[in-house]
Amino acid sequence: MKVLALASITFLTAIVVNGQQPPPVADNANPQDRSIKDRSIDLERTRRDENKGVVTGKPGESMAESKFNQIKEDFEQIQVTQSAIVAAYRKPGKIDYVLIASGAEQISKRGTRLKDNLFAPPPPSKEEKKKKDKDKKAESPSEPEAPARPVPTDIKTLVAEIDNTLAMFVSNAMFSNARTVNADDHARAKSDLEYVIALGSKLHELAGAQAATTN
Repeated sequence: MKVLALASITFLTAIVVNGQQPPPVADNANPQDRSIKDRSIDLERTRRDENKGVVTGKPGESMAESKFNQIKEDFEQIQVTQSAIVAAYRKPGKIDYVLIASGAEQISKRGTRLKDNLFAPPPPSKEEKKKKDKDKKAESPSEPEAPARPVPTDIKTLVAEIDNTLAMFVSNAMFSNARTVNADDHARAKSDLEYVIALGSKLHELAGAQAATTN
């Protein structure tokens, strides 16, 4: 339940990012196990479950509609944009590296905003900060963080890795059932989204450089 409470609180974190419209999805976009629309419906159902059963910091407070709309928009558009990238890369003939670079940039930007909204902890209260500082002085040295997943350095592998990792992220249980999500689901979703952001940033760099040399 602690994870659920954190998820509900972080849904309300205010972040403002200006984004361009994603490229259109081609008819031969990469098929998914479930449609974007179905996953969005699950996300909305999860939001309703969160509002019914989880306190968000103030008595009777529910998830802000505007904040949820921002989350839903990023959740959907990352998938739409990635489908367009895959279609552009697989299209016979000349590969549209300009579209791929632009789409990858949007994935990275929207992914960062989505991460802030979903996983950034709320500012601690004065009492919590004092307790945290006290505990920090008494605690033993923390374990080193697990190494980040390596980011490929070629466009083909980057496109495939974004596609595979994004599929795992959007199918995470935390987006389909708020009452069964656990710490492992939460940690995995955060890790997958961070990897998608890193992959998008690298793909934007490489595809942009390729576009500059082929145009």
